Amino acid sequence: MRFLKRFAKGSIYSTAAILRGYMGDKPYILLLSVIVGVLAGIAAVLLKNVTGFFHNISDSICEETGFWILPFLPAAGIFLCVILVKFLIKKKPYEKSLSGVIIQTSKGTSDIQGHHCWAHIVTSGISVGLGGSAGLEAPIALTGSAIGSNFSKLVRTGTETRTLLLACGGGAGISAIFNSPVAGALFACEILLPSFSVPALVPLLM
Repeated sequence: MRFLKRFAKGSIYSTAAILRGYMGDKPYILLLSVIVGVLAGIAAVLLKNVTGFFHNISDSICEETGFWILPFLPAAGIFLCVILVKFLIKKKPYEKSLSGVIIQTSKGTSDIQGHHCWAHIVTSGISVGLGGSAGLEAPIALTGSAIGSNFSKLVRTGTETRTLLLACGGGAGISAIFNSPVAGALFACEILLPSFSVPALVPLLM
């Protein structure tokens, strides 16, 4: 299994290196930003679908048992999320907001652990779908940022490009969840990038 993972990572890196040599640095970064944006958009669709699925379950339970059970559903969602975090993520750090992402970008590492690429899709989808008093903004921004960071590590870019792709992922997630691409790009510029630069604006808009 480890051999297959190493082989897959090596193949992706080799392909990325060939593309970079053929395309040049700027078009290559634009291509990476588009790929990260697509992946973050898919994550947003998954988050919406998971939330909708558990919302339908909540409606079905209320119809069968009566609306007296409605106040207990958010508590059940939180309890289920705690169990999933404990047994699936175990002792790995589990960020509950964008503070960890902002700290990583301000440090210049932009290193987000891989489980954040999927964990918030599951936990936030369950919690919000069952009526939890929360929104999907932070979860999808954190998920998209994690996708950008880990994709950057996969193709072995520098830390500056990793920060840019992290911002692209977070901005794309916000764009997809709210159908607002300009707001997503501005969010990435203002919140996720430690310092704004004009060259970074084009990949963010892409």
